[in-house]
Amino acid sequence: MRNSRLIKIIIGVVCTVLLFFLSIGGLFYTTLANEGFMNEQIKQANYIQKVTKEINGRVQSYHQEARVTPELLADSVSEELVKKNIEHFVKETYRGKQPSLIQATELEEHIKETIHTYKTEHEINIEEGIAGEELALHMIGGIFERSVQPSYLHLFIRGINDLSHQVLHYAWGIVSVSLLILAGFIYFNLGSIRSRIKKFACSLMGAGLISLALAATLYYAQILQTDEQMESLQDLMRTYLSNFTLIVLLIGGSEIVVGGFAWLLAKRENKKRTVGQNQK
Repeated sequence: MRNSRLIKIIIGVVCTVLLFFLSIGGLFYTTLANEGFMNEQIKQANYIQKVTKEINGRVQSYHQEARVTPELLADSVSEELVKKNIEHFVKETYRGKQPSLIQATELEEHIKETIHTYKTEHEINIEEGIAGEELALHMIGGIFERSVQPSYLHLFIRGINDLSHQVLHYAWGIVSVSLLILAGFIYFNLGSIRSRIKKFACSLMGAGLISLALAATLYYAQILQTDEQMESLQDLMRTYLSNFTLIVLLIGGSEIVVGGFAWLLAKRENKKRTVGQNQK
């Protein structure tokens, strides 16, 4: 009798943990592993506009090497070009491919032409500053590449993809274990349907509490370390994590509400049944 009770408790706890992982797994595939979710965070964080501003700000810092005024390089990189590259970067990375730069050569030629036009108009000898100009163009190209293809974001998405593939690889095992636990839950709870609903509701509420604990951990944990100079990337990841945390919070709250309602309903019906039997 005692062993049977212990087994029921163990299965109840395992069922709670299983429900938690199933809900988080479903959430993982609809958010973190979803390219559309990342694109939505990019839009919400105004990431493209911020990256464009950062790039042009850094490009201006090489005006002395190029022997031009900083204002001339203020709008060297267009927002549209940044948008094309970031969208391509996210798309290719989620597909497990190595993203390439779009119109990088054209950008370099455009900046070079702008510099030469300025020097010609102000009668500055182009040949005398060719070494500094080449250095400036090289550094600007590097700034553009690192900004539209940040290594941190690349590794972040690659990590999500690897985890997604691992979960899919063990999907049959996960399903089999889930069915086995469900069968054990039914077998060791041979009471009425109401009794099973109450116990399942308890497991569902337990899963909701774990989800709330996870949401609190994500909210307070400082797990994102990015380059301090990349404020745009910090803002993006902060928005990304905040929205994911909010969804986990909503899922956990929903599980508690649904589980609590089911438990109260089953208890109420059981009470009615008991009163009816006593009256007879």
